[in-house]
Amino acid sequence: FPVTITGMATIKNNLVVCGAGGTNEAIREESGTCTLSTNHYFARSGALSWRWNGVSQSTLAAWKAASGQDATATEGNPLLTAGYYPKNNSPLIGAGIHINYNRDLEGKQRLNPPSIGAYEFVEERVVR
Repeated sequence: FPVTITGMATIKNNLVVCGAGGTNEAIREESGTCTLSTNHYFARSGALSWRWNGVSQSTLAAWKAASGQDATATEGNPLLTAGYYPKNNSPLIGAGIHINYNRDLEGKQRLNPPSIGAYEFVEERVVR
């Protein structure tokens, strides 16, 4: 399912993964005011798409141009472990921006710049 925005939202440093089957629509902005920045998008199969003001965009470049958002967004395989941690060669490592969250989902200290996604890259996690 896409991330659907219907009000005010700020979406930064997120990894958005679209699964196999169904829609690969990553973001659907229906109405409201949103700020998107430094996100990473990946489709397990098929092509990604984004919707802005009711118009579908089939490439990340078109999404950026139509929305005026996510200028630093990237797409592609995030290279994660089976536990969803960034591998040591992941494009997510150090690709985020500082947003006043100093800890990741497990309480590990965020680096500066931080990794994109819920988990900061930490060498000890690579073995998981």
